[in-house]
Amino acid sequence: MTRKEFIDSMKRFIKLRETEEKIHEALQGLDSDGFCSFTMSNYESLVIDLLKKVMNDKDEWISYWFYELERGKNATNDSVRDKDNKPIPIKTLNDLYNLINNKEV
Repeated sequence: MTRKEFIDSMKRFIKLRETEEKIHEALQGLDSDGFCSFTMSNYESLVIDLLKKVMNDKDEWISYWFYELERGKNATNDSVRDKDNKPIPIKTLNDLYNLINNKEV
């Protein structure tokens, strides 16, 4: 998968997740007890599994970036370091692509 294809796919995936979050928030507003919710988590695991396979992401950077780093929003200089303990950027999709293809980590 090329860099452009990966970034375009991830942008579409992120947009779908953001739409899901908006629907969930709207449903929460209808129920004061917080029982109304909306999730399509099955598609997320499917998309991440497919991207992981296509990108040969054996270290699961895509999942880490998407969930733990909240799509790069929570990335810091300490999020990923190379074998010499130097920080590796992982804030953007471009950074993520570079990390997945970096064999020195």
